[in-house]
Amino acid sequence: TFAQVLGGSGFLPVASYTPTLARLSFAACPTVVTQPSQGSACLMGNAAFQVSVGGRTPFTYQWQALIASVWVPLTDGPLAGVGTVGGSLTDSLTISGIETAGLQVRAVITNVCGSTTSNPAAIVFPPPCSIADIVGTDGGPVLCGDSVVDGSDFVAFINSFAVGDILLDPRADVAGAGADGLQPDGIIDGNDFVAFINAFAAGC
Repeated sequence: TFAQVLGGSGFLPVASYTPTLARLSFAACPTVVTQPSQGSACLMGNAAFQVSVGGRTPFTYQWQALIASVWVPLTDGPLAGVGTVGGSLTDSLTISGIETAGLQVRAVITNVCGSTTSNPAAIVFPPPCSIADIVGTDGGPVLCGDSVVDGSDFVAFINSFAVGDILLDPRADVAGAGADGLQPDGIIDGNDFVAFINAFAAGC
């Protein structure tokens, strides 16, 4: 095509041109590629969660925990009833010194387009095979069964029983409450000793 200009004798053709189209750049909103998975840990142990995200960088991260039915933003450092939090503003969350099982966490990821939220993931304790399965093969952390009843469990129980204080060491509190008498009752006494010895003799 030709553009035309008005000359003395009318419109005259001038050099041809090609129009340029303006292109709009749309930011890709964040999408969760890999959801955080369930974290297996022991009481007073450690758990880690990671989320993988696609979309336009950079991303910002904010991990949250479900506390009293409310999603609460986490900050690094000690948190009562949870443990010590690390990486709360990154793609990888760690919780050490875990105080309870069942805690749910999730990540909120944001970029210039918007935000998305990951699926929740929970901290779970590995179930013991019996009340005598109270430690892992390395002898620590407390209340971490490894499905093997062996000398590590026996030593841990005897040491805990000698302490006699569930706040300092709860491993010897294995019996007393519940219909079968085999649930912890907050007291370390002879019932715990007899129940543990019987369970230890039975194995897993």
